[in-house]
Amino acid sequence: MAEETQGAGLTPFGKIISLVLILGLLGAGAYIIINKYASPDSADNGTKKIVKPDTEAPDTGNITTVKEYKYIPADRLPAVKGNANYKWDADKKIVKFSYNVWSGWLPVIMANRGTKPNTDSIFYKKYGFQVEMVLMDDPVIARDAFASGNVHTLWGTMDMMVLFAPELMKDSRTAPRIVQQIDWSNGGDGIVVR
Repeated sequence: MAEETQGAGLTPFGKIISLVLILGLLGAGAYIIINKYASPDSADNGTKKIVKPDTEAPDTGNITTVKEYKYIPADRLPAVKGNANYKWDADKKIVKFSYNVWSGWLPVIMANRGTKPNTDSIFYKKYGFQVEMVLMDDPVIARDAFASGNVHTLWGTMDMMVLFAPELMKDSRTAPRIVQQIDWSNGGDGIVVR
C-alpha cells in the first residue's frame, strides 16, 4: 500500500497566529500613514505641533572633536645601563622562546620541527641558531622569566604588553621592544560562548 503523505501546511493555531500578525502589521502601517499625512485641524483642532528632530549636535566651537596629535620627533627607549642577567651560550646558540597554549604558535613550532632545539629547524638552517620553546601559560611567570634572563622572548597580546611594560621598564635591561606580530585576529579570539 502506498503511504499517505502528510501535506505541508499550517496548523489551525499557525493560521491564527499568521492572521493576527498580518492584521497587526497592516494596522501599524495604516496608523503610521494616517498620522504622517493627517491635517492638523482634523484631530486636535490645530494644537498638535510637528517637531522636527535635530539631526546632529550643535557645533560647540572647533572644527574637530578629537584631541590633536602632537608629534615628538626623537622619543626613544632609554639606553641600557649595566649588564643583563641574560643567559646565553655562544657555542650552542639556543634561543629560549616562551610560549603559551594557543594554536597561533603552530607555525613557529612547525618551523622549529618541534619544541626542542634541533639542527633540522629552519631557524638553524637559515640563521645558525636553535630554538627551545618553553611552555609558560602564566603571564606573570613568563614576565619574570624574561626579566631574569631565563628566557629570551616574551609572548603576549598587545593589551598584555601594556600591562607588562611598567614593571619591565623599571630596569632598562628588560625594557620591552616588540619586534614581531605573530597574528592579526581582528577580534576573532575575543569571542566567548556561554
